[in-house]
Amino acid sequence: MPRAPLDQLLAQLHRELSEPERLDAGTRLQLEALRDDIEQRLDHDRDLELVDASLMERLDQAVDAFESRHPELTLHLRSVIDAFRALGFR
Repeated sequence: MPRAPLDQLLAQLHRELSEPERLDAGTRLQLEALRDDIEQRLDHDRDLELVDASLMERLDQAVDAFESRHPELTLHLRSVIDAFRALGFR
């Protein structure tokens, strides 16, 4: 399965996290944990077989939690979710 679009989206999320003035500490920690979990799973299995429902649920919850405070970041998270779903994960 092609991963290039997903890798680009994760790089974009990483750039967002590297801008300290954009996020409060709690939000940053939550997003870093999500990013690390995604990257660990992607590194572990090149076919994305380990992207499971719990990770997708956590991404959906992050969108809900950050939507009003961080709309641009929410768009990036939705793009990551859409990329996983395009690869067949729900």
